[in-house]
Amino acid sequence: MWGLFAPNAPNLIAPEVLGVGGAETVAALRGLGLEERVRPDVLVVASPHRMSREKFLVDVSAHPRFLEDFSGFPPAFYGHRYEPAGDPVFGRRLVAEGLRSGLPAEESEEWGLDHGAWSALAPLAPAAKIPVVALSFSLADPAAHRRWGEAIARAAEASGRSVAFVATGQILHNFSKFSFGPDARRWPDGEAIEAEILDRILRGDVDGVAGFDRAKWREAQPEGGLGPYFVLAGALGNRFRARLVSNERCFGSAGMSVVEFTPRTP
Repeated sequence: MWGLFAPNAPNLIAPEVLGVGGAETVAALRGLGLEERVRPDVLVVASPHRMSREKFLVDVSAHPRFLEDFSGFPPAFYGHRYEPAGDPVFGRRLVAEGLRSGLPAEESEEWGLDHGAWSALAPLAPAAKIPVVALSFSLADPAAHRRWGEAIARAAEASGRSVAFVATGQILHNFSKFSFGPDARRWPDGEAIEAEILDRILRGDVDGVAGFDRAKWREAQPEGGLGPYFVLAGALGNRFRARLVSNERCFGSAGMSVVEFTPRTP
């Protein structure tokens, strides 16, 4: 398995239009060479835009729906498509392993690929030839998300498939601090909080992320409570090392961390 924690945002479609960042992140995602270097059989993606409350949902559709789930942006941001095939057989393997592990996993075809998924996948795997299985996150605690990730890893190993797992989200996502003009303002206090959380991610200190200072966490407002990250962390375990690929500033204060996880060498 190969893992990636990456940001998502509509402006990754065309960073030059708003001029508030995104070009560095797009270049970093493209530069990972997923299709040529990693060459996975299937992509698993967890988006912070799909929260399913009690259950962990797995999209098992053969052709996941493309969701243009944002509004208020310039016309250049609309009309794009990213439509890879799904992998129903692999998706159902994940559900079956989750249920065997006593987790509330369930298959679904009601959602698809929202921009929390495809805005990162489009530059990462632009040919859209790798099948994609999309996951939700839930209101469960980080420990449950990690157990779900562990079940995903077991299912992936048993399948014999080469899997790339992409979890998206922004560590620093306090929308009230965003700036949408060319004179976007920075937020040093928020960036300092982001640096503390990112340091724990890079050190593999998942417990440290889960138990992070609640007052600072509420101030930073990590996207989706970093639910997708905790699933990724469970799937990777301690067998992987983290590498910070890029950490662009976007909309003034938004964090755009790209972190690659590769297997540790003996």
